[in-house]
Amino acid sequence: MHLRSWWRALAFVPIAVALCGAATTDVYAQPGKAAKDEAKEKREDAKEKRDEAKAARDERKEAREEAKEAGAERKDALKEGDKEAARAATKKLIEARKDLAKARKEARQTTREAVKARIEAAKGKVSTAALREEMKRHARRTARLARAHELAEEAKDTEAVDRIDKLIAKENARHEGWLDRHAGPKAGGAK
Repeated sequence: MHLRSWWRALAFVPIAVALCGAATTDVYAQPGKAAKDEAKEKREDAKEKRDEAKAARDERKEAREEAKEAGAERKDALKEGDKEAARAATKKLIEARKDLAKARKEARQTTREAVKARIEAAKGKVSTAALREEMKRHARRTARLARAHELAEEAKDTEAVDRIDKLIAKENARHEGWLDRHAGPKAGGAK
């Protein structure tokens, strides 16, 4: 082949590369790096959400314990006949119950916002009846597991608490998988 024809052939290489889309990709990029980075980011986000949820649970647990202690103090003061101590304990009990109600309200609100965001993302992708049925199923299962978790904590049964935590994680993974399969991946970090 003549030298001129080589140069002509090379003149068409950038056009061919652009048409094939090779010019837009990084030649030295590792093939699975983007997917690995995305998966790592998802894991970090999930860990952050778990930590936030754990902190909220601990806060609610503290509020419940404070309310119990205040109730016990009030009861003891009433048994002893000390009206001043009973009044002080009653005020403390009222404050503890307000804190508990506030913590519950915040937890409900965050859960509700997450569910709303997920439903909005799923609209048009899944039939309303199927989505409603899945949300009911998930709510029913998580409510039962949450109640069992509370009972196990009150009984100080650490083995049962660990098993229930695993079941809660398993149910959440099942629910997330269902939503991902039927409605597409999460939008905006909703739960």
